[in-house]
Amino acid sequence: MKSILHILKYKFLIFVKSNTQLRSENIIKGIGSFLVYFGFAIGTYLLTRSVLAFLIEEAHIGLFLLHRFVSMMLFVFFLTVNAGNIVVAYSTLYKSKEVSYLITKPISFTLLFTIKFFDSFFYSSVTLFLIGLSVLFGYGSYFNLSWTFYFGFMFFGFIPFMLIASALGVIFLMFIIKAASKIGVRLIIAFASVFYLASVYSFFKLSKPFQLASEVMKYYPNVNQYLGFLDPPFYKYLPNHWVSESLYWIISGRFDVALNQVWILLGACFVVFTIMILIAKRIYHSTWLDALNLKVREKYSSSSNNIFSFFSNSKFETQSEVFLKKEFWQFFRDSNQWIHLSVIMLLIFIFVASITKVDIIKSLPLLQTISYLVLFLFNVFLILSIGLRFLYPNLSIEGETFWKLKSAPVDVKKTIRLKFLPMFLVMLAVAQILNLFSHLSIHNGQYLWLFTSIGLLFITLSLASLTFGMGAYFVNYKEKNPIRAASSQGASLSFLLSIAYMIFLVAVYYLPLNQHLELLRSGQKKITLGMIVANAVVASVSAIISIISYKISIKTLKKDYYS
Repeated sequence: MKSILHILKYKFLIFVKSNTQLRSENIIKGIGSFLVYFGFAIGTYLLTRSVLAFLIEEAHIGLFLLHRFVSMMLFVFFLTVNAGNIVVAYSTLYKSKEVSYLITKPISFTLLFTIKFFDSFFYSSVTLFLIGLSVLFGYGSYFNLSWTFYFGFMFFGFIPFMLIASALGVIFLMFIIKAASKIGVRLIIAFASVFYLASVYSFFKLSKPFQLASEVMKYYPNVNQYLGFLDPPFYKYLPNHWVSESLYWIISGRFDVALNQVWILLGACFVVFTIMILIAKRIYHSTWLDALNLKVREKYSSSSNNIFSFFSNSKFETQSEVFLKKEFWQFFRDSNQWIHLSVIMLLIFIFVASITKVDIIKSLPLLQTISYLVLFLFNVFLILSIGLRFLYPNLSIEGETFWKLKSAPVDVKKTIRLKFLPMFLVMLAVAQILNLFSHLSIHNGQYLWLFTSIGLLFITLSLASLTFGMGAYFVNYKEKNPIRAASSQGASLSFLLSIAYMIFLVAVYYLPLNQHLELLRSGQKKITLGMIVANAVVASVSAIISIISYKISIKTLKKDYYS
C-alpha cells in the first residue's frame, strides 16, 4: 500500500506541474476546455431530454422498448470501450517508459499492473465520463428522479459497467500478446477482428430490433408494461442488459428489482476484476517480455521490395517522395498506430454490415428524419475518430528529432500539405464508402446520396483541418506516444469543438432532409433549393475552419523548436 501511495503521489505532482505552467497555450487550453466542456455538457443534457420527450410523447414507443434500445446502444458502447481499451492498455502496460523504469524497482508485477491499469482506465475515460454524466442528468431530469439517483447510478452502474468492459479488454490483450508470440501478430489480429464482428453480428441477429419493435407495438397502448418474455434468453447474461433493466425498474418504481440488477452488475465487476488480477499475476511479466520481442521483430521485418521502400523510385518529385515514404514507415513501424487503425476499421466494417439492409424510409417512417440524421452523424463521428486519433498527434509524434525537419531545406507549406493530405484522403474515402453503403437500401435515394456525398466532402475537410490545426496549436514534442497525445486535454478540446460542429450540422441539415425524406415517401425524387443552400453554408464554414487551421499550423512550424 505504501508503494502505491508513493507512486500515486508523484504521478499527481507531475500532472499538476505539467498543467499549471503559465503559458499562453496552457491558459487558452484551460479556459477553452472549461467553456467547451461546460457547453457540451449542457448541450448533451438538453439533447437527451429532447430525444426522450420525442420518443415517449410523440413516437409513443413506451418505456420497455425505450430501454431495449438503450440496451442495444450500451452493447455497442461496451464493445467500443472494450476494443479501444485493448489499444490504450497496450501502450500503457507494455510500451510505457514508466513501466520500463518501475519494473526494475522493488515493486511487484501485480501491483505495477494494477496501477497502470487504472492509469489507462482513468486517462482514457474522462470524456466518456462527462458524456455519461450529462446523459444521466438529462435522463434523470426528464423522469424527475431524485439526486440520489445520479450519484448512485454513476458509481454503482455506469463506472462498474465501464470497468467490466476495460478489464475484459485487458484480459483479452494479455492473451493476444501471448498468442502473438507463438503464432504471429497478423493471424491473431485477424482472429480478434473475426471475434468482434461475430459478436456484433450475433447480437443483432438474435435480438432482432425491428421485429422486437413490431411485437411491442402489438400491445399498444400498454407499451409501458414489462414485456421481458420477448427478450432472447442470452440477454440476461449481458452487462448492458443489467444496466438497462435497472433503469427500467427505477422508472417503474420497483427499486427492489432494480437493486437486484445492480448487485449482479457489481458482482460481475468484482469477479472480472479479480480474474484479471489473477491472470496478470501469472502472465503479465512474461507477456511484457513477449511484447519486447514483438517490438524487435517489428523493427527488423520491413522489406526493401516494397513500393514504399527508399530503394524504389516513384513519380513524385524527390522531396515529396522521401517525405511520403517517411510518413508511411513512421506510421506502420509503430504497432500502436496500425493496430488502432485496424480497430477503427473493424468498427467501421461492423457499422457498414449493420446498415446495408435497413431502409429508413420503410422501416422507421415515424422517425425517418431523426433516424437518418443519427445514421449520418455516426458516419461523421467515425470520420472524426480517425482525425482525432491520427491527425491530431501528427506533429507531436515527430518528437525531439523534429529539429531535422526544421533544419532541412523543406518549405513549411509543403510540410503541412504532405503531413495533412494522406490522412485526409483516408478520411474522405471512409466517409464516402460509409455514405454509399448507408444509401444502398434506400429506394430512390440517388439524389439524397449525391447531396450527402457533396456535404461530406466539406465536412471531412472541416474535421480534418480542425483536428490537425488543434494538434499543431497544442503540439507537444515530448509526447512520443500517439495514443496519449490523442487523449490529452487539447485533444479532448478538439473533440468537444467537433461535437459542437456536429450540432451545427444538425441545425443546418434538419429541415432540408426532412423535406427531402417527405418527398421520397410520396414517391418523388428531386434536388430541392434547401439542400443546395445547406451544402453551401457547410462549404463556407469549412473554408473558414480550413484557412484558420492552415494559418495556425504554419505559425507553429515557423516558431523556434524549443519555444
